[in-house]
Amino acid sequence: MSYLFRIILVGDYMALTRDQLVDALATERAVNMQGAPFEVLNAEWEDDLIVLSVKPAKARKKLPLDEGLEGSRVRWGEDLMEGGLIKMIDADKGRIVLQILEGRMPEAGKTVWIYQNDFLGPLIDMWNGDMAKLAAKRLRQSKEDSEPLQPIRPLPEDYRDLRERQVLAVQSAAYRCSIMIGPPGTGKSYTIGAMTSYLLRRFSKGRVLVVGPTNVAVDTAILAIDDWLKRVGRPDLAVQVKRIGAHFDPKKYTDRPHLLADGIAEKVNEYLVLEATEPPKSKITEYVKWKDQLAAARASLGADIEETATGARVIGVTVATAIRWHQFLREAAFPFVLCDEASQVLGPAAMMMTTLGQQTIFAGDP
Repeated sequence: MSYLFRIILVGDYMALTRDQLVDALATERAVNMQGAPFEVLNAEWEDDLIVLSVKPAKARKKLPLDEGLEGSRVRWGEDLMEGGLIKMIDADKGRIVLQILEGRMPEAGKTVWIYQNDFLGPLIDMWNGDMAKLAAKRLRQSKEDSEPLQPIRPLPEDYRDLRERQVLAVQSAAYRCSIMIGPPGTGKSYTIGAMTSYLLRRFSKGRVLVVGPTNVAVDTAILAIDDWLKRVGRPDLAVQVKRIGAHFDPKKYTDRPHLLADGIAEKVNEYLVLEATEPPKSKITEYVKWKDQLAAARASLGADIEETATGARVIGVTVATAIRWHQFLREAAFPFVLCDEASQVLGPAAMMMTTLGQQTIFAGDP
């Protein structure tokens, strides 16, 4: 059985000041930005990528090998002058798949250093800026708005296969903020697909920003939405659902190319590669040139993301991507934000998700 709860805003976050929250995030960021060492057990080429089998080396800082490291920088060699970008993590086999950017393949027995994505830097910027006031406003509204913002209506006949609790979950999107709790195996993704398809059909201008902590979470939600739009006979809406990012598994979309935004994945990857090749500041001319290139690439990619987000009815991105490009997603003005696997999202990041839309649905395990 799945459960549905209106969000009740009680807890530690409401007692924190913005300065305390930013200080805590800054402290965590300082730790995260330190590299973590891994010993190379084996290294081999696979097409134009490098596959490394690794194990954590002895160090104060430990990093688990999980999907959250995809897109991170890796450095090795003398003075760490060689490096690459993590394209995929195979946690079960302890393997890292790299796109090499500089130097030669690392050798077995050597050490590579992984530097996490700076997810917290952009989040701190959000909390230091005007987004903090909007987050506070959304949280206050969520507490005060006890009535739905739209009339709750019976679902169309297309949704007759939903269980009673799943119907309630779909209807809960009418509130300012709601939480859908679905333990594994209760059909949470199925319900998310139904909810999003219903919102698109009920509201002619309804648009949904779908976010999640991992690419797997976002892919699962986007594919469930596509399945439901096919089920209710709305291919015209399915082509308005777009996945944005660089590290999702393209094989999942082989038979659903309509879900991929033209060229965005390639441009995101190009930007991440450029970002990962930051030269030392001691090389002043080279560093200034790199900064200019990065700024131009960011502006170009941001414009593409904003155009795609504004033109589509549903956009799927990870929470980290939403935070990094929040200013462009805000311009798209989403009425609804759906955050899947919300129990895995850092609290201050989850609160910021409410600023990207008018109404927010959080879904996840208990």
